[in-house]
Amino acid sequence: MPLPLSLAEGHNVLRYPVFSTAPRILGRQLEEVRLKRLRTARAVLEDGQCPSDNASQGNWPELEFGCRVGSAVLEHRIKSAVLYADLKDTEKFDRVRSPANALPGYVVLGEMFPIAIAAANPNYLAANIGDSPAYLIGTEGVQEPTARQADCARQALHLLTNLVNPDLLQSMGTLVVVQERQLWDVANSWTTTSLKGTVYSDWSVEPAALGMRIVHEAAHLWLNDAFRATYFPGDIHFPSPWKGTLRPAYGFLHALFAFSLISQYCAAMLTSKLARGTAERFLQATLSEEIGKIRNAQQYAHEALSHIDSMVSATIAGVVEVALAGAHPIT
Repeated sequence: MPLPLSLAEGHNVLRYPVFSTAPRILGRQLEEVRLKRLRTARAVLEDGQCPSDNASQGNWPELEFGCRVGSAVLEHRIKSAVLYADLKDTEKFDRVRSPANALPGYVVLGEMFPIAIAAANPNYLAANIGDSPAYLIGTEGVQEPTARQADCARQALHLLTNLVNPDLLQSMGTLVVVQERQLWDVANSWTTTSLKGTVYSDWSVEPAALGMRIVHEAAHLWLNDAFRATYFPGDIHFPSPWKGTLRPAYGFLHALFAFSLISQYCAAMLTSKLARGTAERFLQATLSEEIGKIRNAQQYAHEALSHIDSMVSATIAGVVEVALAGAHPIT
């Protein structure tokens, strides 16, 4: 069954080939979700109280480097404070709560796209925070990225600023690079609902691969915020070609959205000739594999999309449609 979307209606088609169908109206709703997150995180860290939506913003140092980065780093500081409180480590507890440590000195800011870049400490076990392991800024679990890590991350972000609609990246404020992998190795990347603006990812010397994983995880962050601005899908399950099992509509749609955007990214990289040699073959293989799975999932997409907000549904449908059409750059 065809997906319910007319790309010509109600969408802001930009020059960016990845996520070119981002809706204007939903974007404003998402900004409110993100700003509220920053206000809440700031208040919780200071005095444990949740502010009103009209709380003053004028004295928040985090806003000096942006709402996205500010709220993401604040969430790390909150989790770090809780960790040190449990350990009864007063000195470290006070340090992570201090406004003077709003952005730790070892965090590197992206140049083309403002984002906090840090690295997991390989000698430190990840904390168990919420539904996924987490390396927390403000603890020994995170350190300054090496020159190679920072260079790879900045190059990956530079690729994204030329290819990806900035709306997709607005939910992301922090990137923590984890283990170095070879290009064709199985690499891990993830997000956690406890740190709503953070992406964790393995990395390689090829920025195109890290860029692809950032797109994937940023898609999850964006869709999480979209569901917070509207509502989650109901408890109904669909076969997932990515997991090989039945998944709730929430997880099924997350995978459909994220892997469709990965397909758009791979196609855009190949069309624009930004990848050569081994990286080009890697992206071609990834695109071929994901398009096949998207086609398998498409037969269930219409019903799954009928269980969510119409604007979010149209956005996901548009992403799938563009991915299957080849995701050629828009000029």
